[in-house]
Amino acid sequence: MKLLTKTNRYYLLSSSLVFLAGGLIFYGMIQAIIREEVSEVLEFELASRIEALSQQSNPPEEVSGIEFEMQRVSRLQDSKTYRDTLLLDEQQGERIPYRQLTLYQRIQGQPYRLILRESLIEAEDLLFAVSVSLASLFGLMILVLWFVNSVQARKLWAGFYENIRLLRGYDLANVAPVPAINSDIDEFQEMNVAIRKMTDKIREDFHLKEFTENASHEMQTPLTIIRSHIDLLIQSELSQEQHTLIARISQATYRMSSTHRALLLLSKIENKQFKEITPVNLTALIQAKLEELDDFVADKQLNVTVTAGTQPVILPMNPQLSEILISNLLTNAINHNEPKGFIDIHLTAKSLKVSNSGPALRTDPEKLFQRFRKDNPTTESAGLGMAIMKVIADLYSLKLIYDYQNQHTLTLWFDE
Repeated sequence: MKLLTKTNRYYLLSSSLVFLAGGLIFYGMIQAIIREEVSEVLEFELASRIEALSQQSNPPEEVSGIEFEMQRVSRLQDSKTYRDTLLLDEQQGERIPYRQLTLYQRIQGQPYRLILRESLIEAEDLLFAVSVSLASLFGLMILVLWFVNSVQARKLWAGFYENIRLLRGYDLANVAPVPAINSDIDEFQEMNVAIRKMTDKIREDFHLKEFTENASHEMQTPLTIIRSHIDLLIQSELSQEQHTLIARISQATYRMSSTHRALLLLSKIENKQFKEITPVNLTALIQAKLEELDDFVADKQLNVTVTAGTQPVILPMNPQLSEILISNLLTNAINHNEPKGFIDIHLTAKSLKVSNSGPALRTDPEKLFQRFRKDNPTTESAGLGMAIMKVIADLYSLKLIYDYQNQHTLTLWFDE
């Protein structure tokens, strides 16, 4: 629903409620004023009739009529009452509203009850005509105000719609920045300034990521050539010192290539380039990855235990990213373990816990999720494995927690 439509709807609703309340109050006041005026007329006319009857030579006879009644009573009552009543009009064949005054009075020594009535039909017709006129006037007023408000709102909100149009037409590939708008409303000018700053920052970040991806891609070829030539040099006849130097160069090149691949992977994940999502069987995936890493486990003589339920745990993820996540979890538990240590894997429908032995942490566990952060600076790791796991977990709204209580525990929560 558009903002203008919703605003007009609230405006019409509030105006209708105000008119309804005001109309009821007005109707009640007019009705009270009419009855007060009729009561005064009845009192004046009844006083005139009593005076005329008192001047007659003989006591007046009883009268029974619609507009005036006079009946003898046994005793007088000290009361004068007004009330509204409905009486049948034989000529019109319908009940007509009357205002009635009842008075007990002694006339020429005889007690009488006098009832005088005044028709309210004309007053009711007048009140109805006034109400219809006011309702028509209100309807016309609402219609005119709605039209004026619609026309005025389009002019007032022109700056807002211009900002929306600029955002819809924004293209990262276009080097031109978002233009400024010409609006005399400060809030829309501030919105335009904020949009321009935001889009400029987005464009800078996009170009930086694009440059990083292109640079990483271009680096892969020379790194491959360097490694292949180093392999050829190692196979040739060189002195022991030369072999040592070349081995160091090969190791540094391998680290550079690994770092490059990790950075490129991080960039792709953050740019959401892994769009395919399928149900991944984590139980089977963990077992498959353990079989792939069996040689590394055997080399350190690690004791691996896996605890899982009878039902497989299925998680909707990108297949490639799920393999990277599980592989990094297990590889991390192997690489940062101690000889003859243990790895305990506990899988449930809500979480995956990977615990392993190893030296005590010297750094805050949360900081290890940052890029290039390592607990031991002397290790050959680039410090990107934990960052990759964290980015993948955040991408699928999973919670990854690192805890150390005499053992290292990485917990991946699926459902909290």
